[in-house]
Amino acid sequence: MFKYVSGPPPLPTPTPANTENTCRVVCVGPALTTAIRYKRIPTFERDEIDFTLERGCCSEHVEVRMTRGLGTALYLLTARRHHMNEITVTFVDRGRVQADRNFVVDGHSVATASDRDPEHEYETYVVWNLVIETSEMTILWDTGSHPEAGNGYWPVPLYEAFAHVDAAEHALPADLEEEGYGIEDIDAVVMSHLHLDHAGGLHNFAGTDVPIYVHREELPFAYYSANTDEGSIAYLASDFDRELNWEIVHGDSYHLTDGVELLHLPGHTPGLIGAFIDRPGQPLLVVGDEAYVEANYAGQPMATSLLWNNGSWKESLERCRDRQRATGAEVLLGHDLAVFEDVSGAAD
Repeated sequence: MFKYVSGPPPLPTPTPANTENTCRVVCVGPALTTAIRYKRIPTFERDEIDFTLERGCCSEHVEVRMTRGLGTALYLLTARRHHMNEITVTFVDRGRVQADRNFVVDGHSVATASDRDPEHEYETYVVWNLVIETSEMTILWDTGSHPEAGNGYWPVPLYEAFAHVDAAEHALPADLEEEGYGIEDIDAVVMSHLHLDHAGGLHNFAGTDVPIYVHREELPFAYYSANTDEGSIAYLASDFDRELNWEIVHGDSYHLTDGVELLHLPGHTPGLIGAFIDRPGQPLLVVGDEAYVEANYAGQPMATSLLWNNGSWKESLERCRDRQRATGAEVLLGHDLAVFEDVSGAAD
């Protein structure tokens, strides 16, 4: 038996046939949660909704009979479910950024005496978020770019350097809905850092009591940078100077919840956070913007403009590599499209 618990109203009444919607339900009985997308087959009107599983208990595509009051209507559902004692990670594709590889890999293309006009590689990178489900909470990792990034929200020099070309097509609520979640399903947000391609969706949590986790070294640097001519130009006060429920992370390691350890990885910014997620089967090491692409993880730094402190970056990189060697974890990098597609399974 499934019971509607959150998300959009199951369906407006009266409802046209084949209307699609998304909601979240919880199994009454076994410790099981499910986020579902369903398509209504007939038109139906009544109240008090229960979902009774008719068949396909262990499959992803199941039929259920949806009972509303005295009537019954057949729905088709696509379900994602996990046992509550396990951790699941959903990868949320937030679009594409295009930039010169010289920003991402320092000295990738430089003029020399014999080649004074070298070719530059203008490449495509990915922006992503994660939804991490544990027995205690549903965690959103980062919030992506503001959807108006290309329409004047980002300063022109920043957009010229790093163009989030499809930001308008990737508003956070819509991208979460694609994965079966709503903003209201998020119990906590972890901000790896507050750069504009990570903090642009924080406005969705303004005025709520959802805790926003950020490292002690990141928040003051972000405010300092956004409000003076010093620091980093990649912070926008309009992203994070809001009524947000900040929760401050201290130290090099922070236990967020069972199976989720936050790691302080200064270098790209003073308060960059990564994570070690103890997934069943294979752990996930979220390196994030400690290494934009594989070349960075192999030891080639980003350009100076992307590093707060090169020495700290090197130390953080070794910490990540040590953790990977010790655990055999899968590694998720900050903006490498091929790595993201491989780790998320999008390339399958």
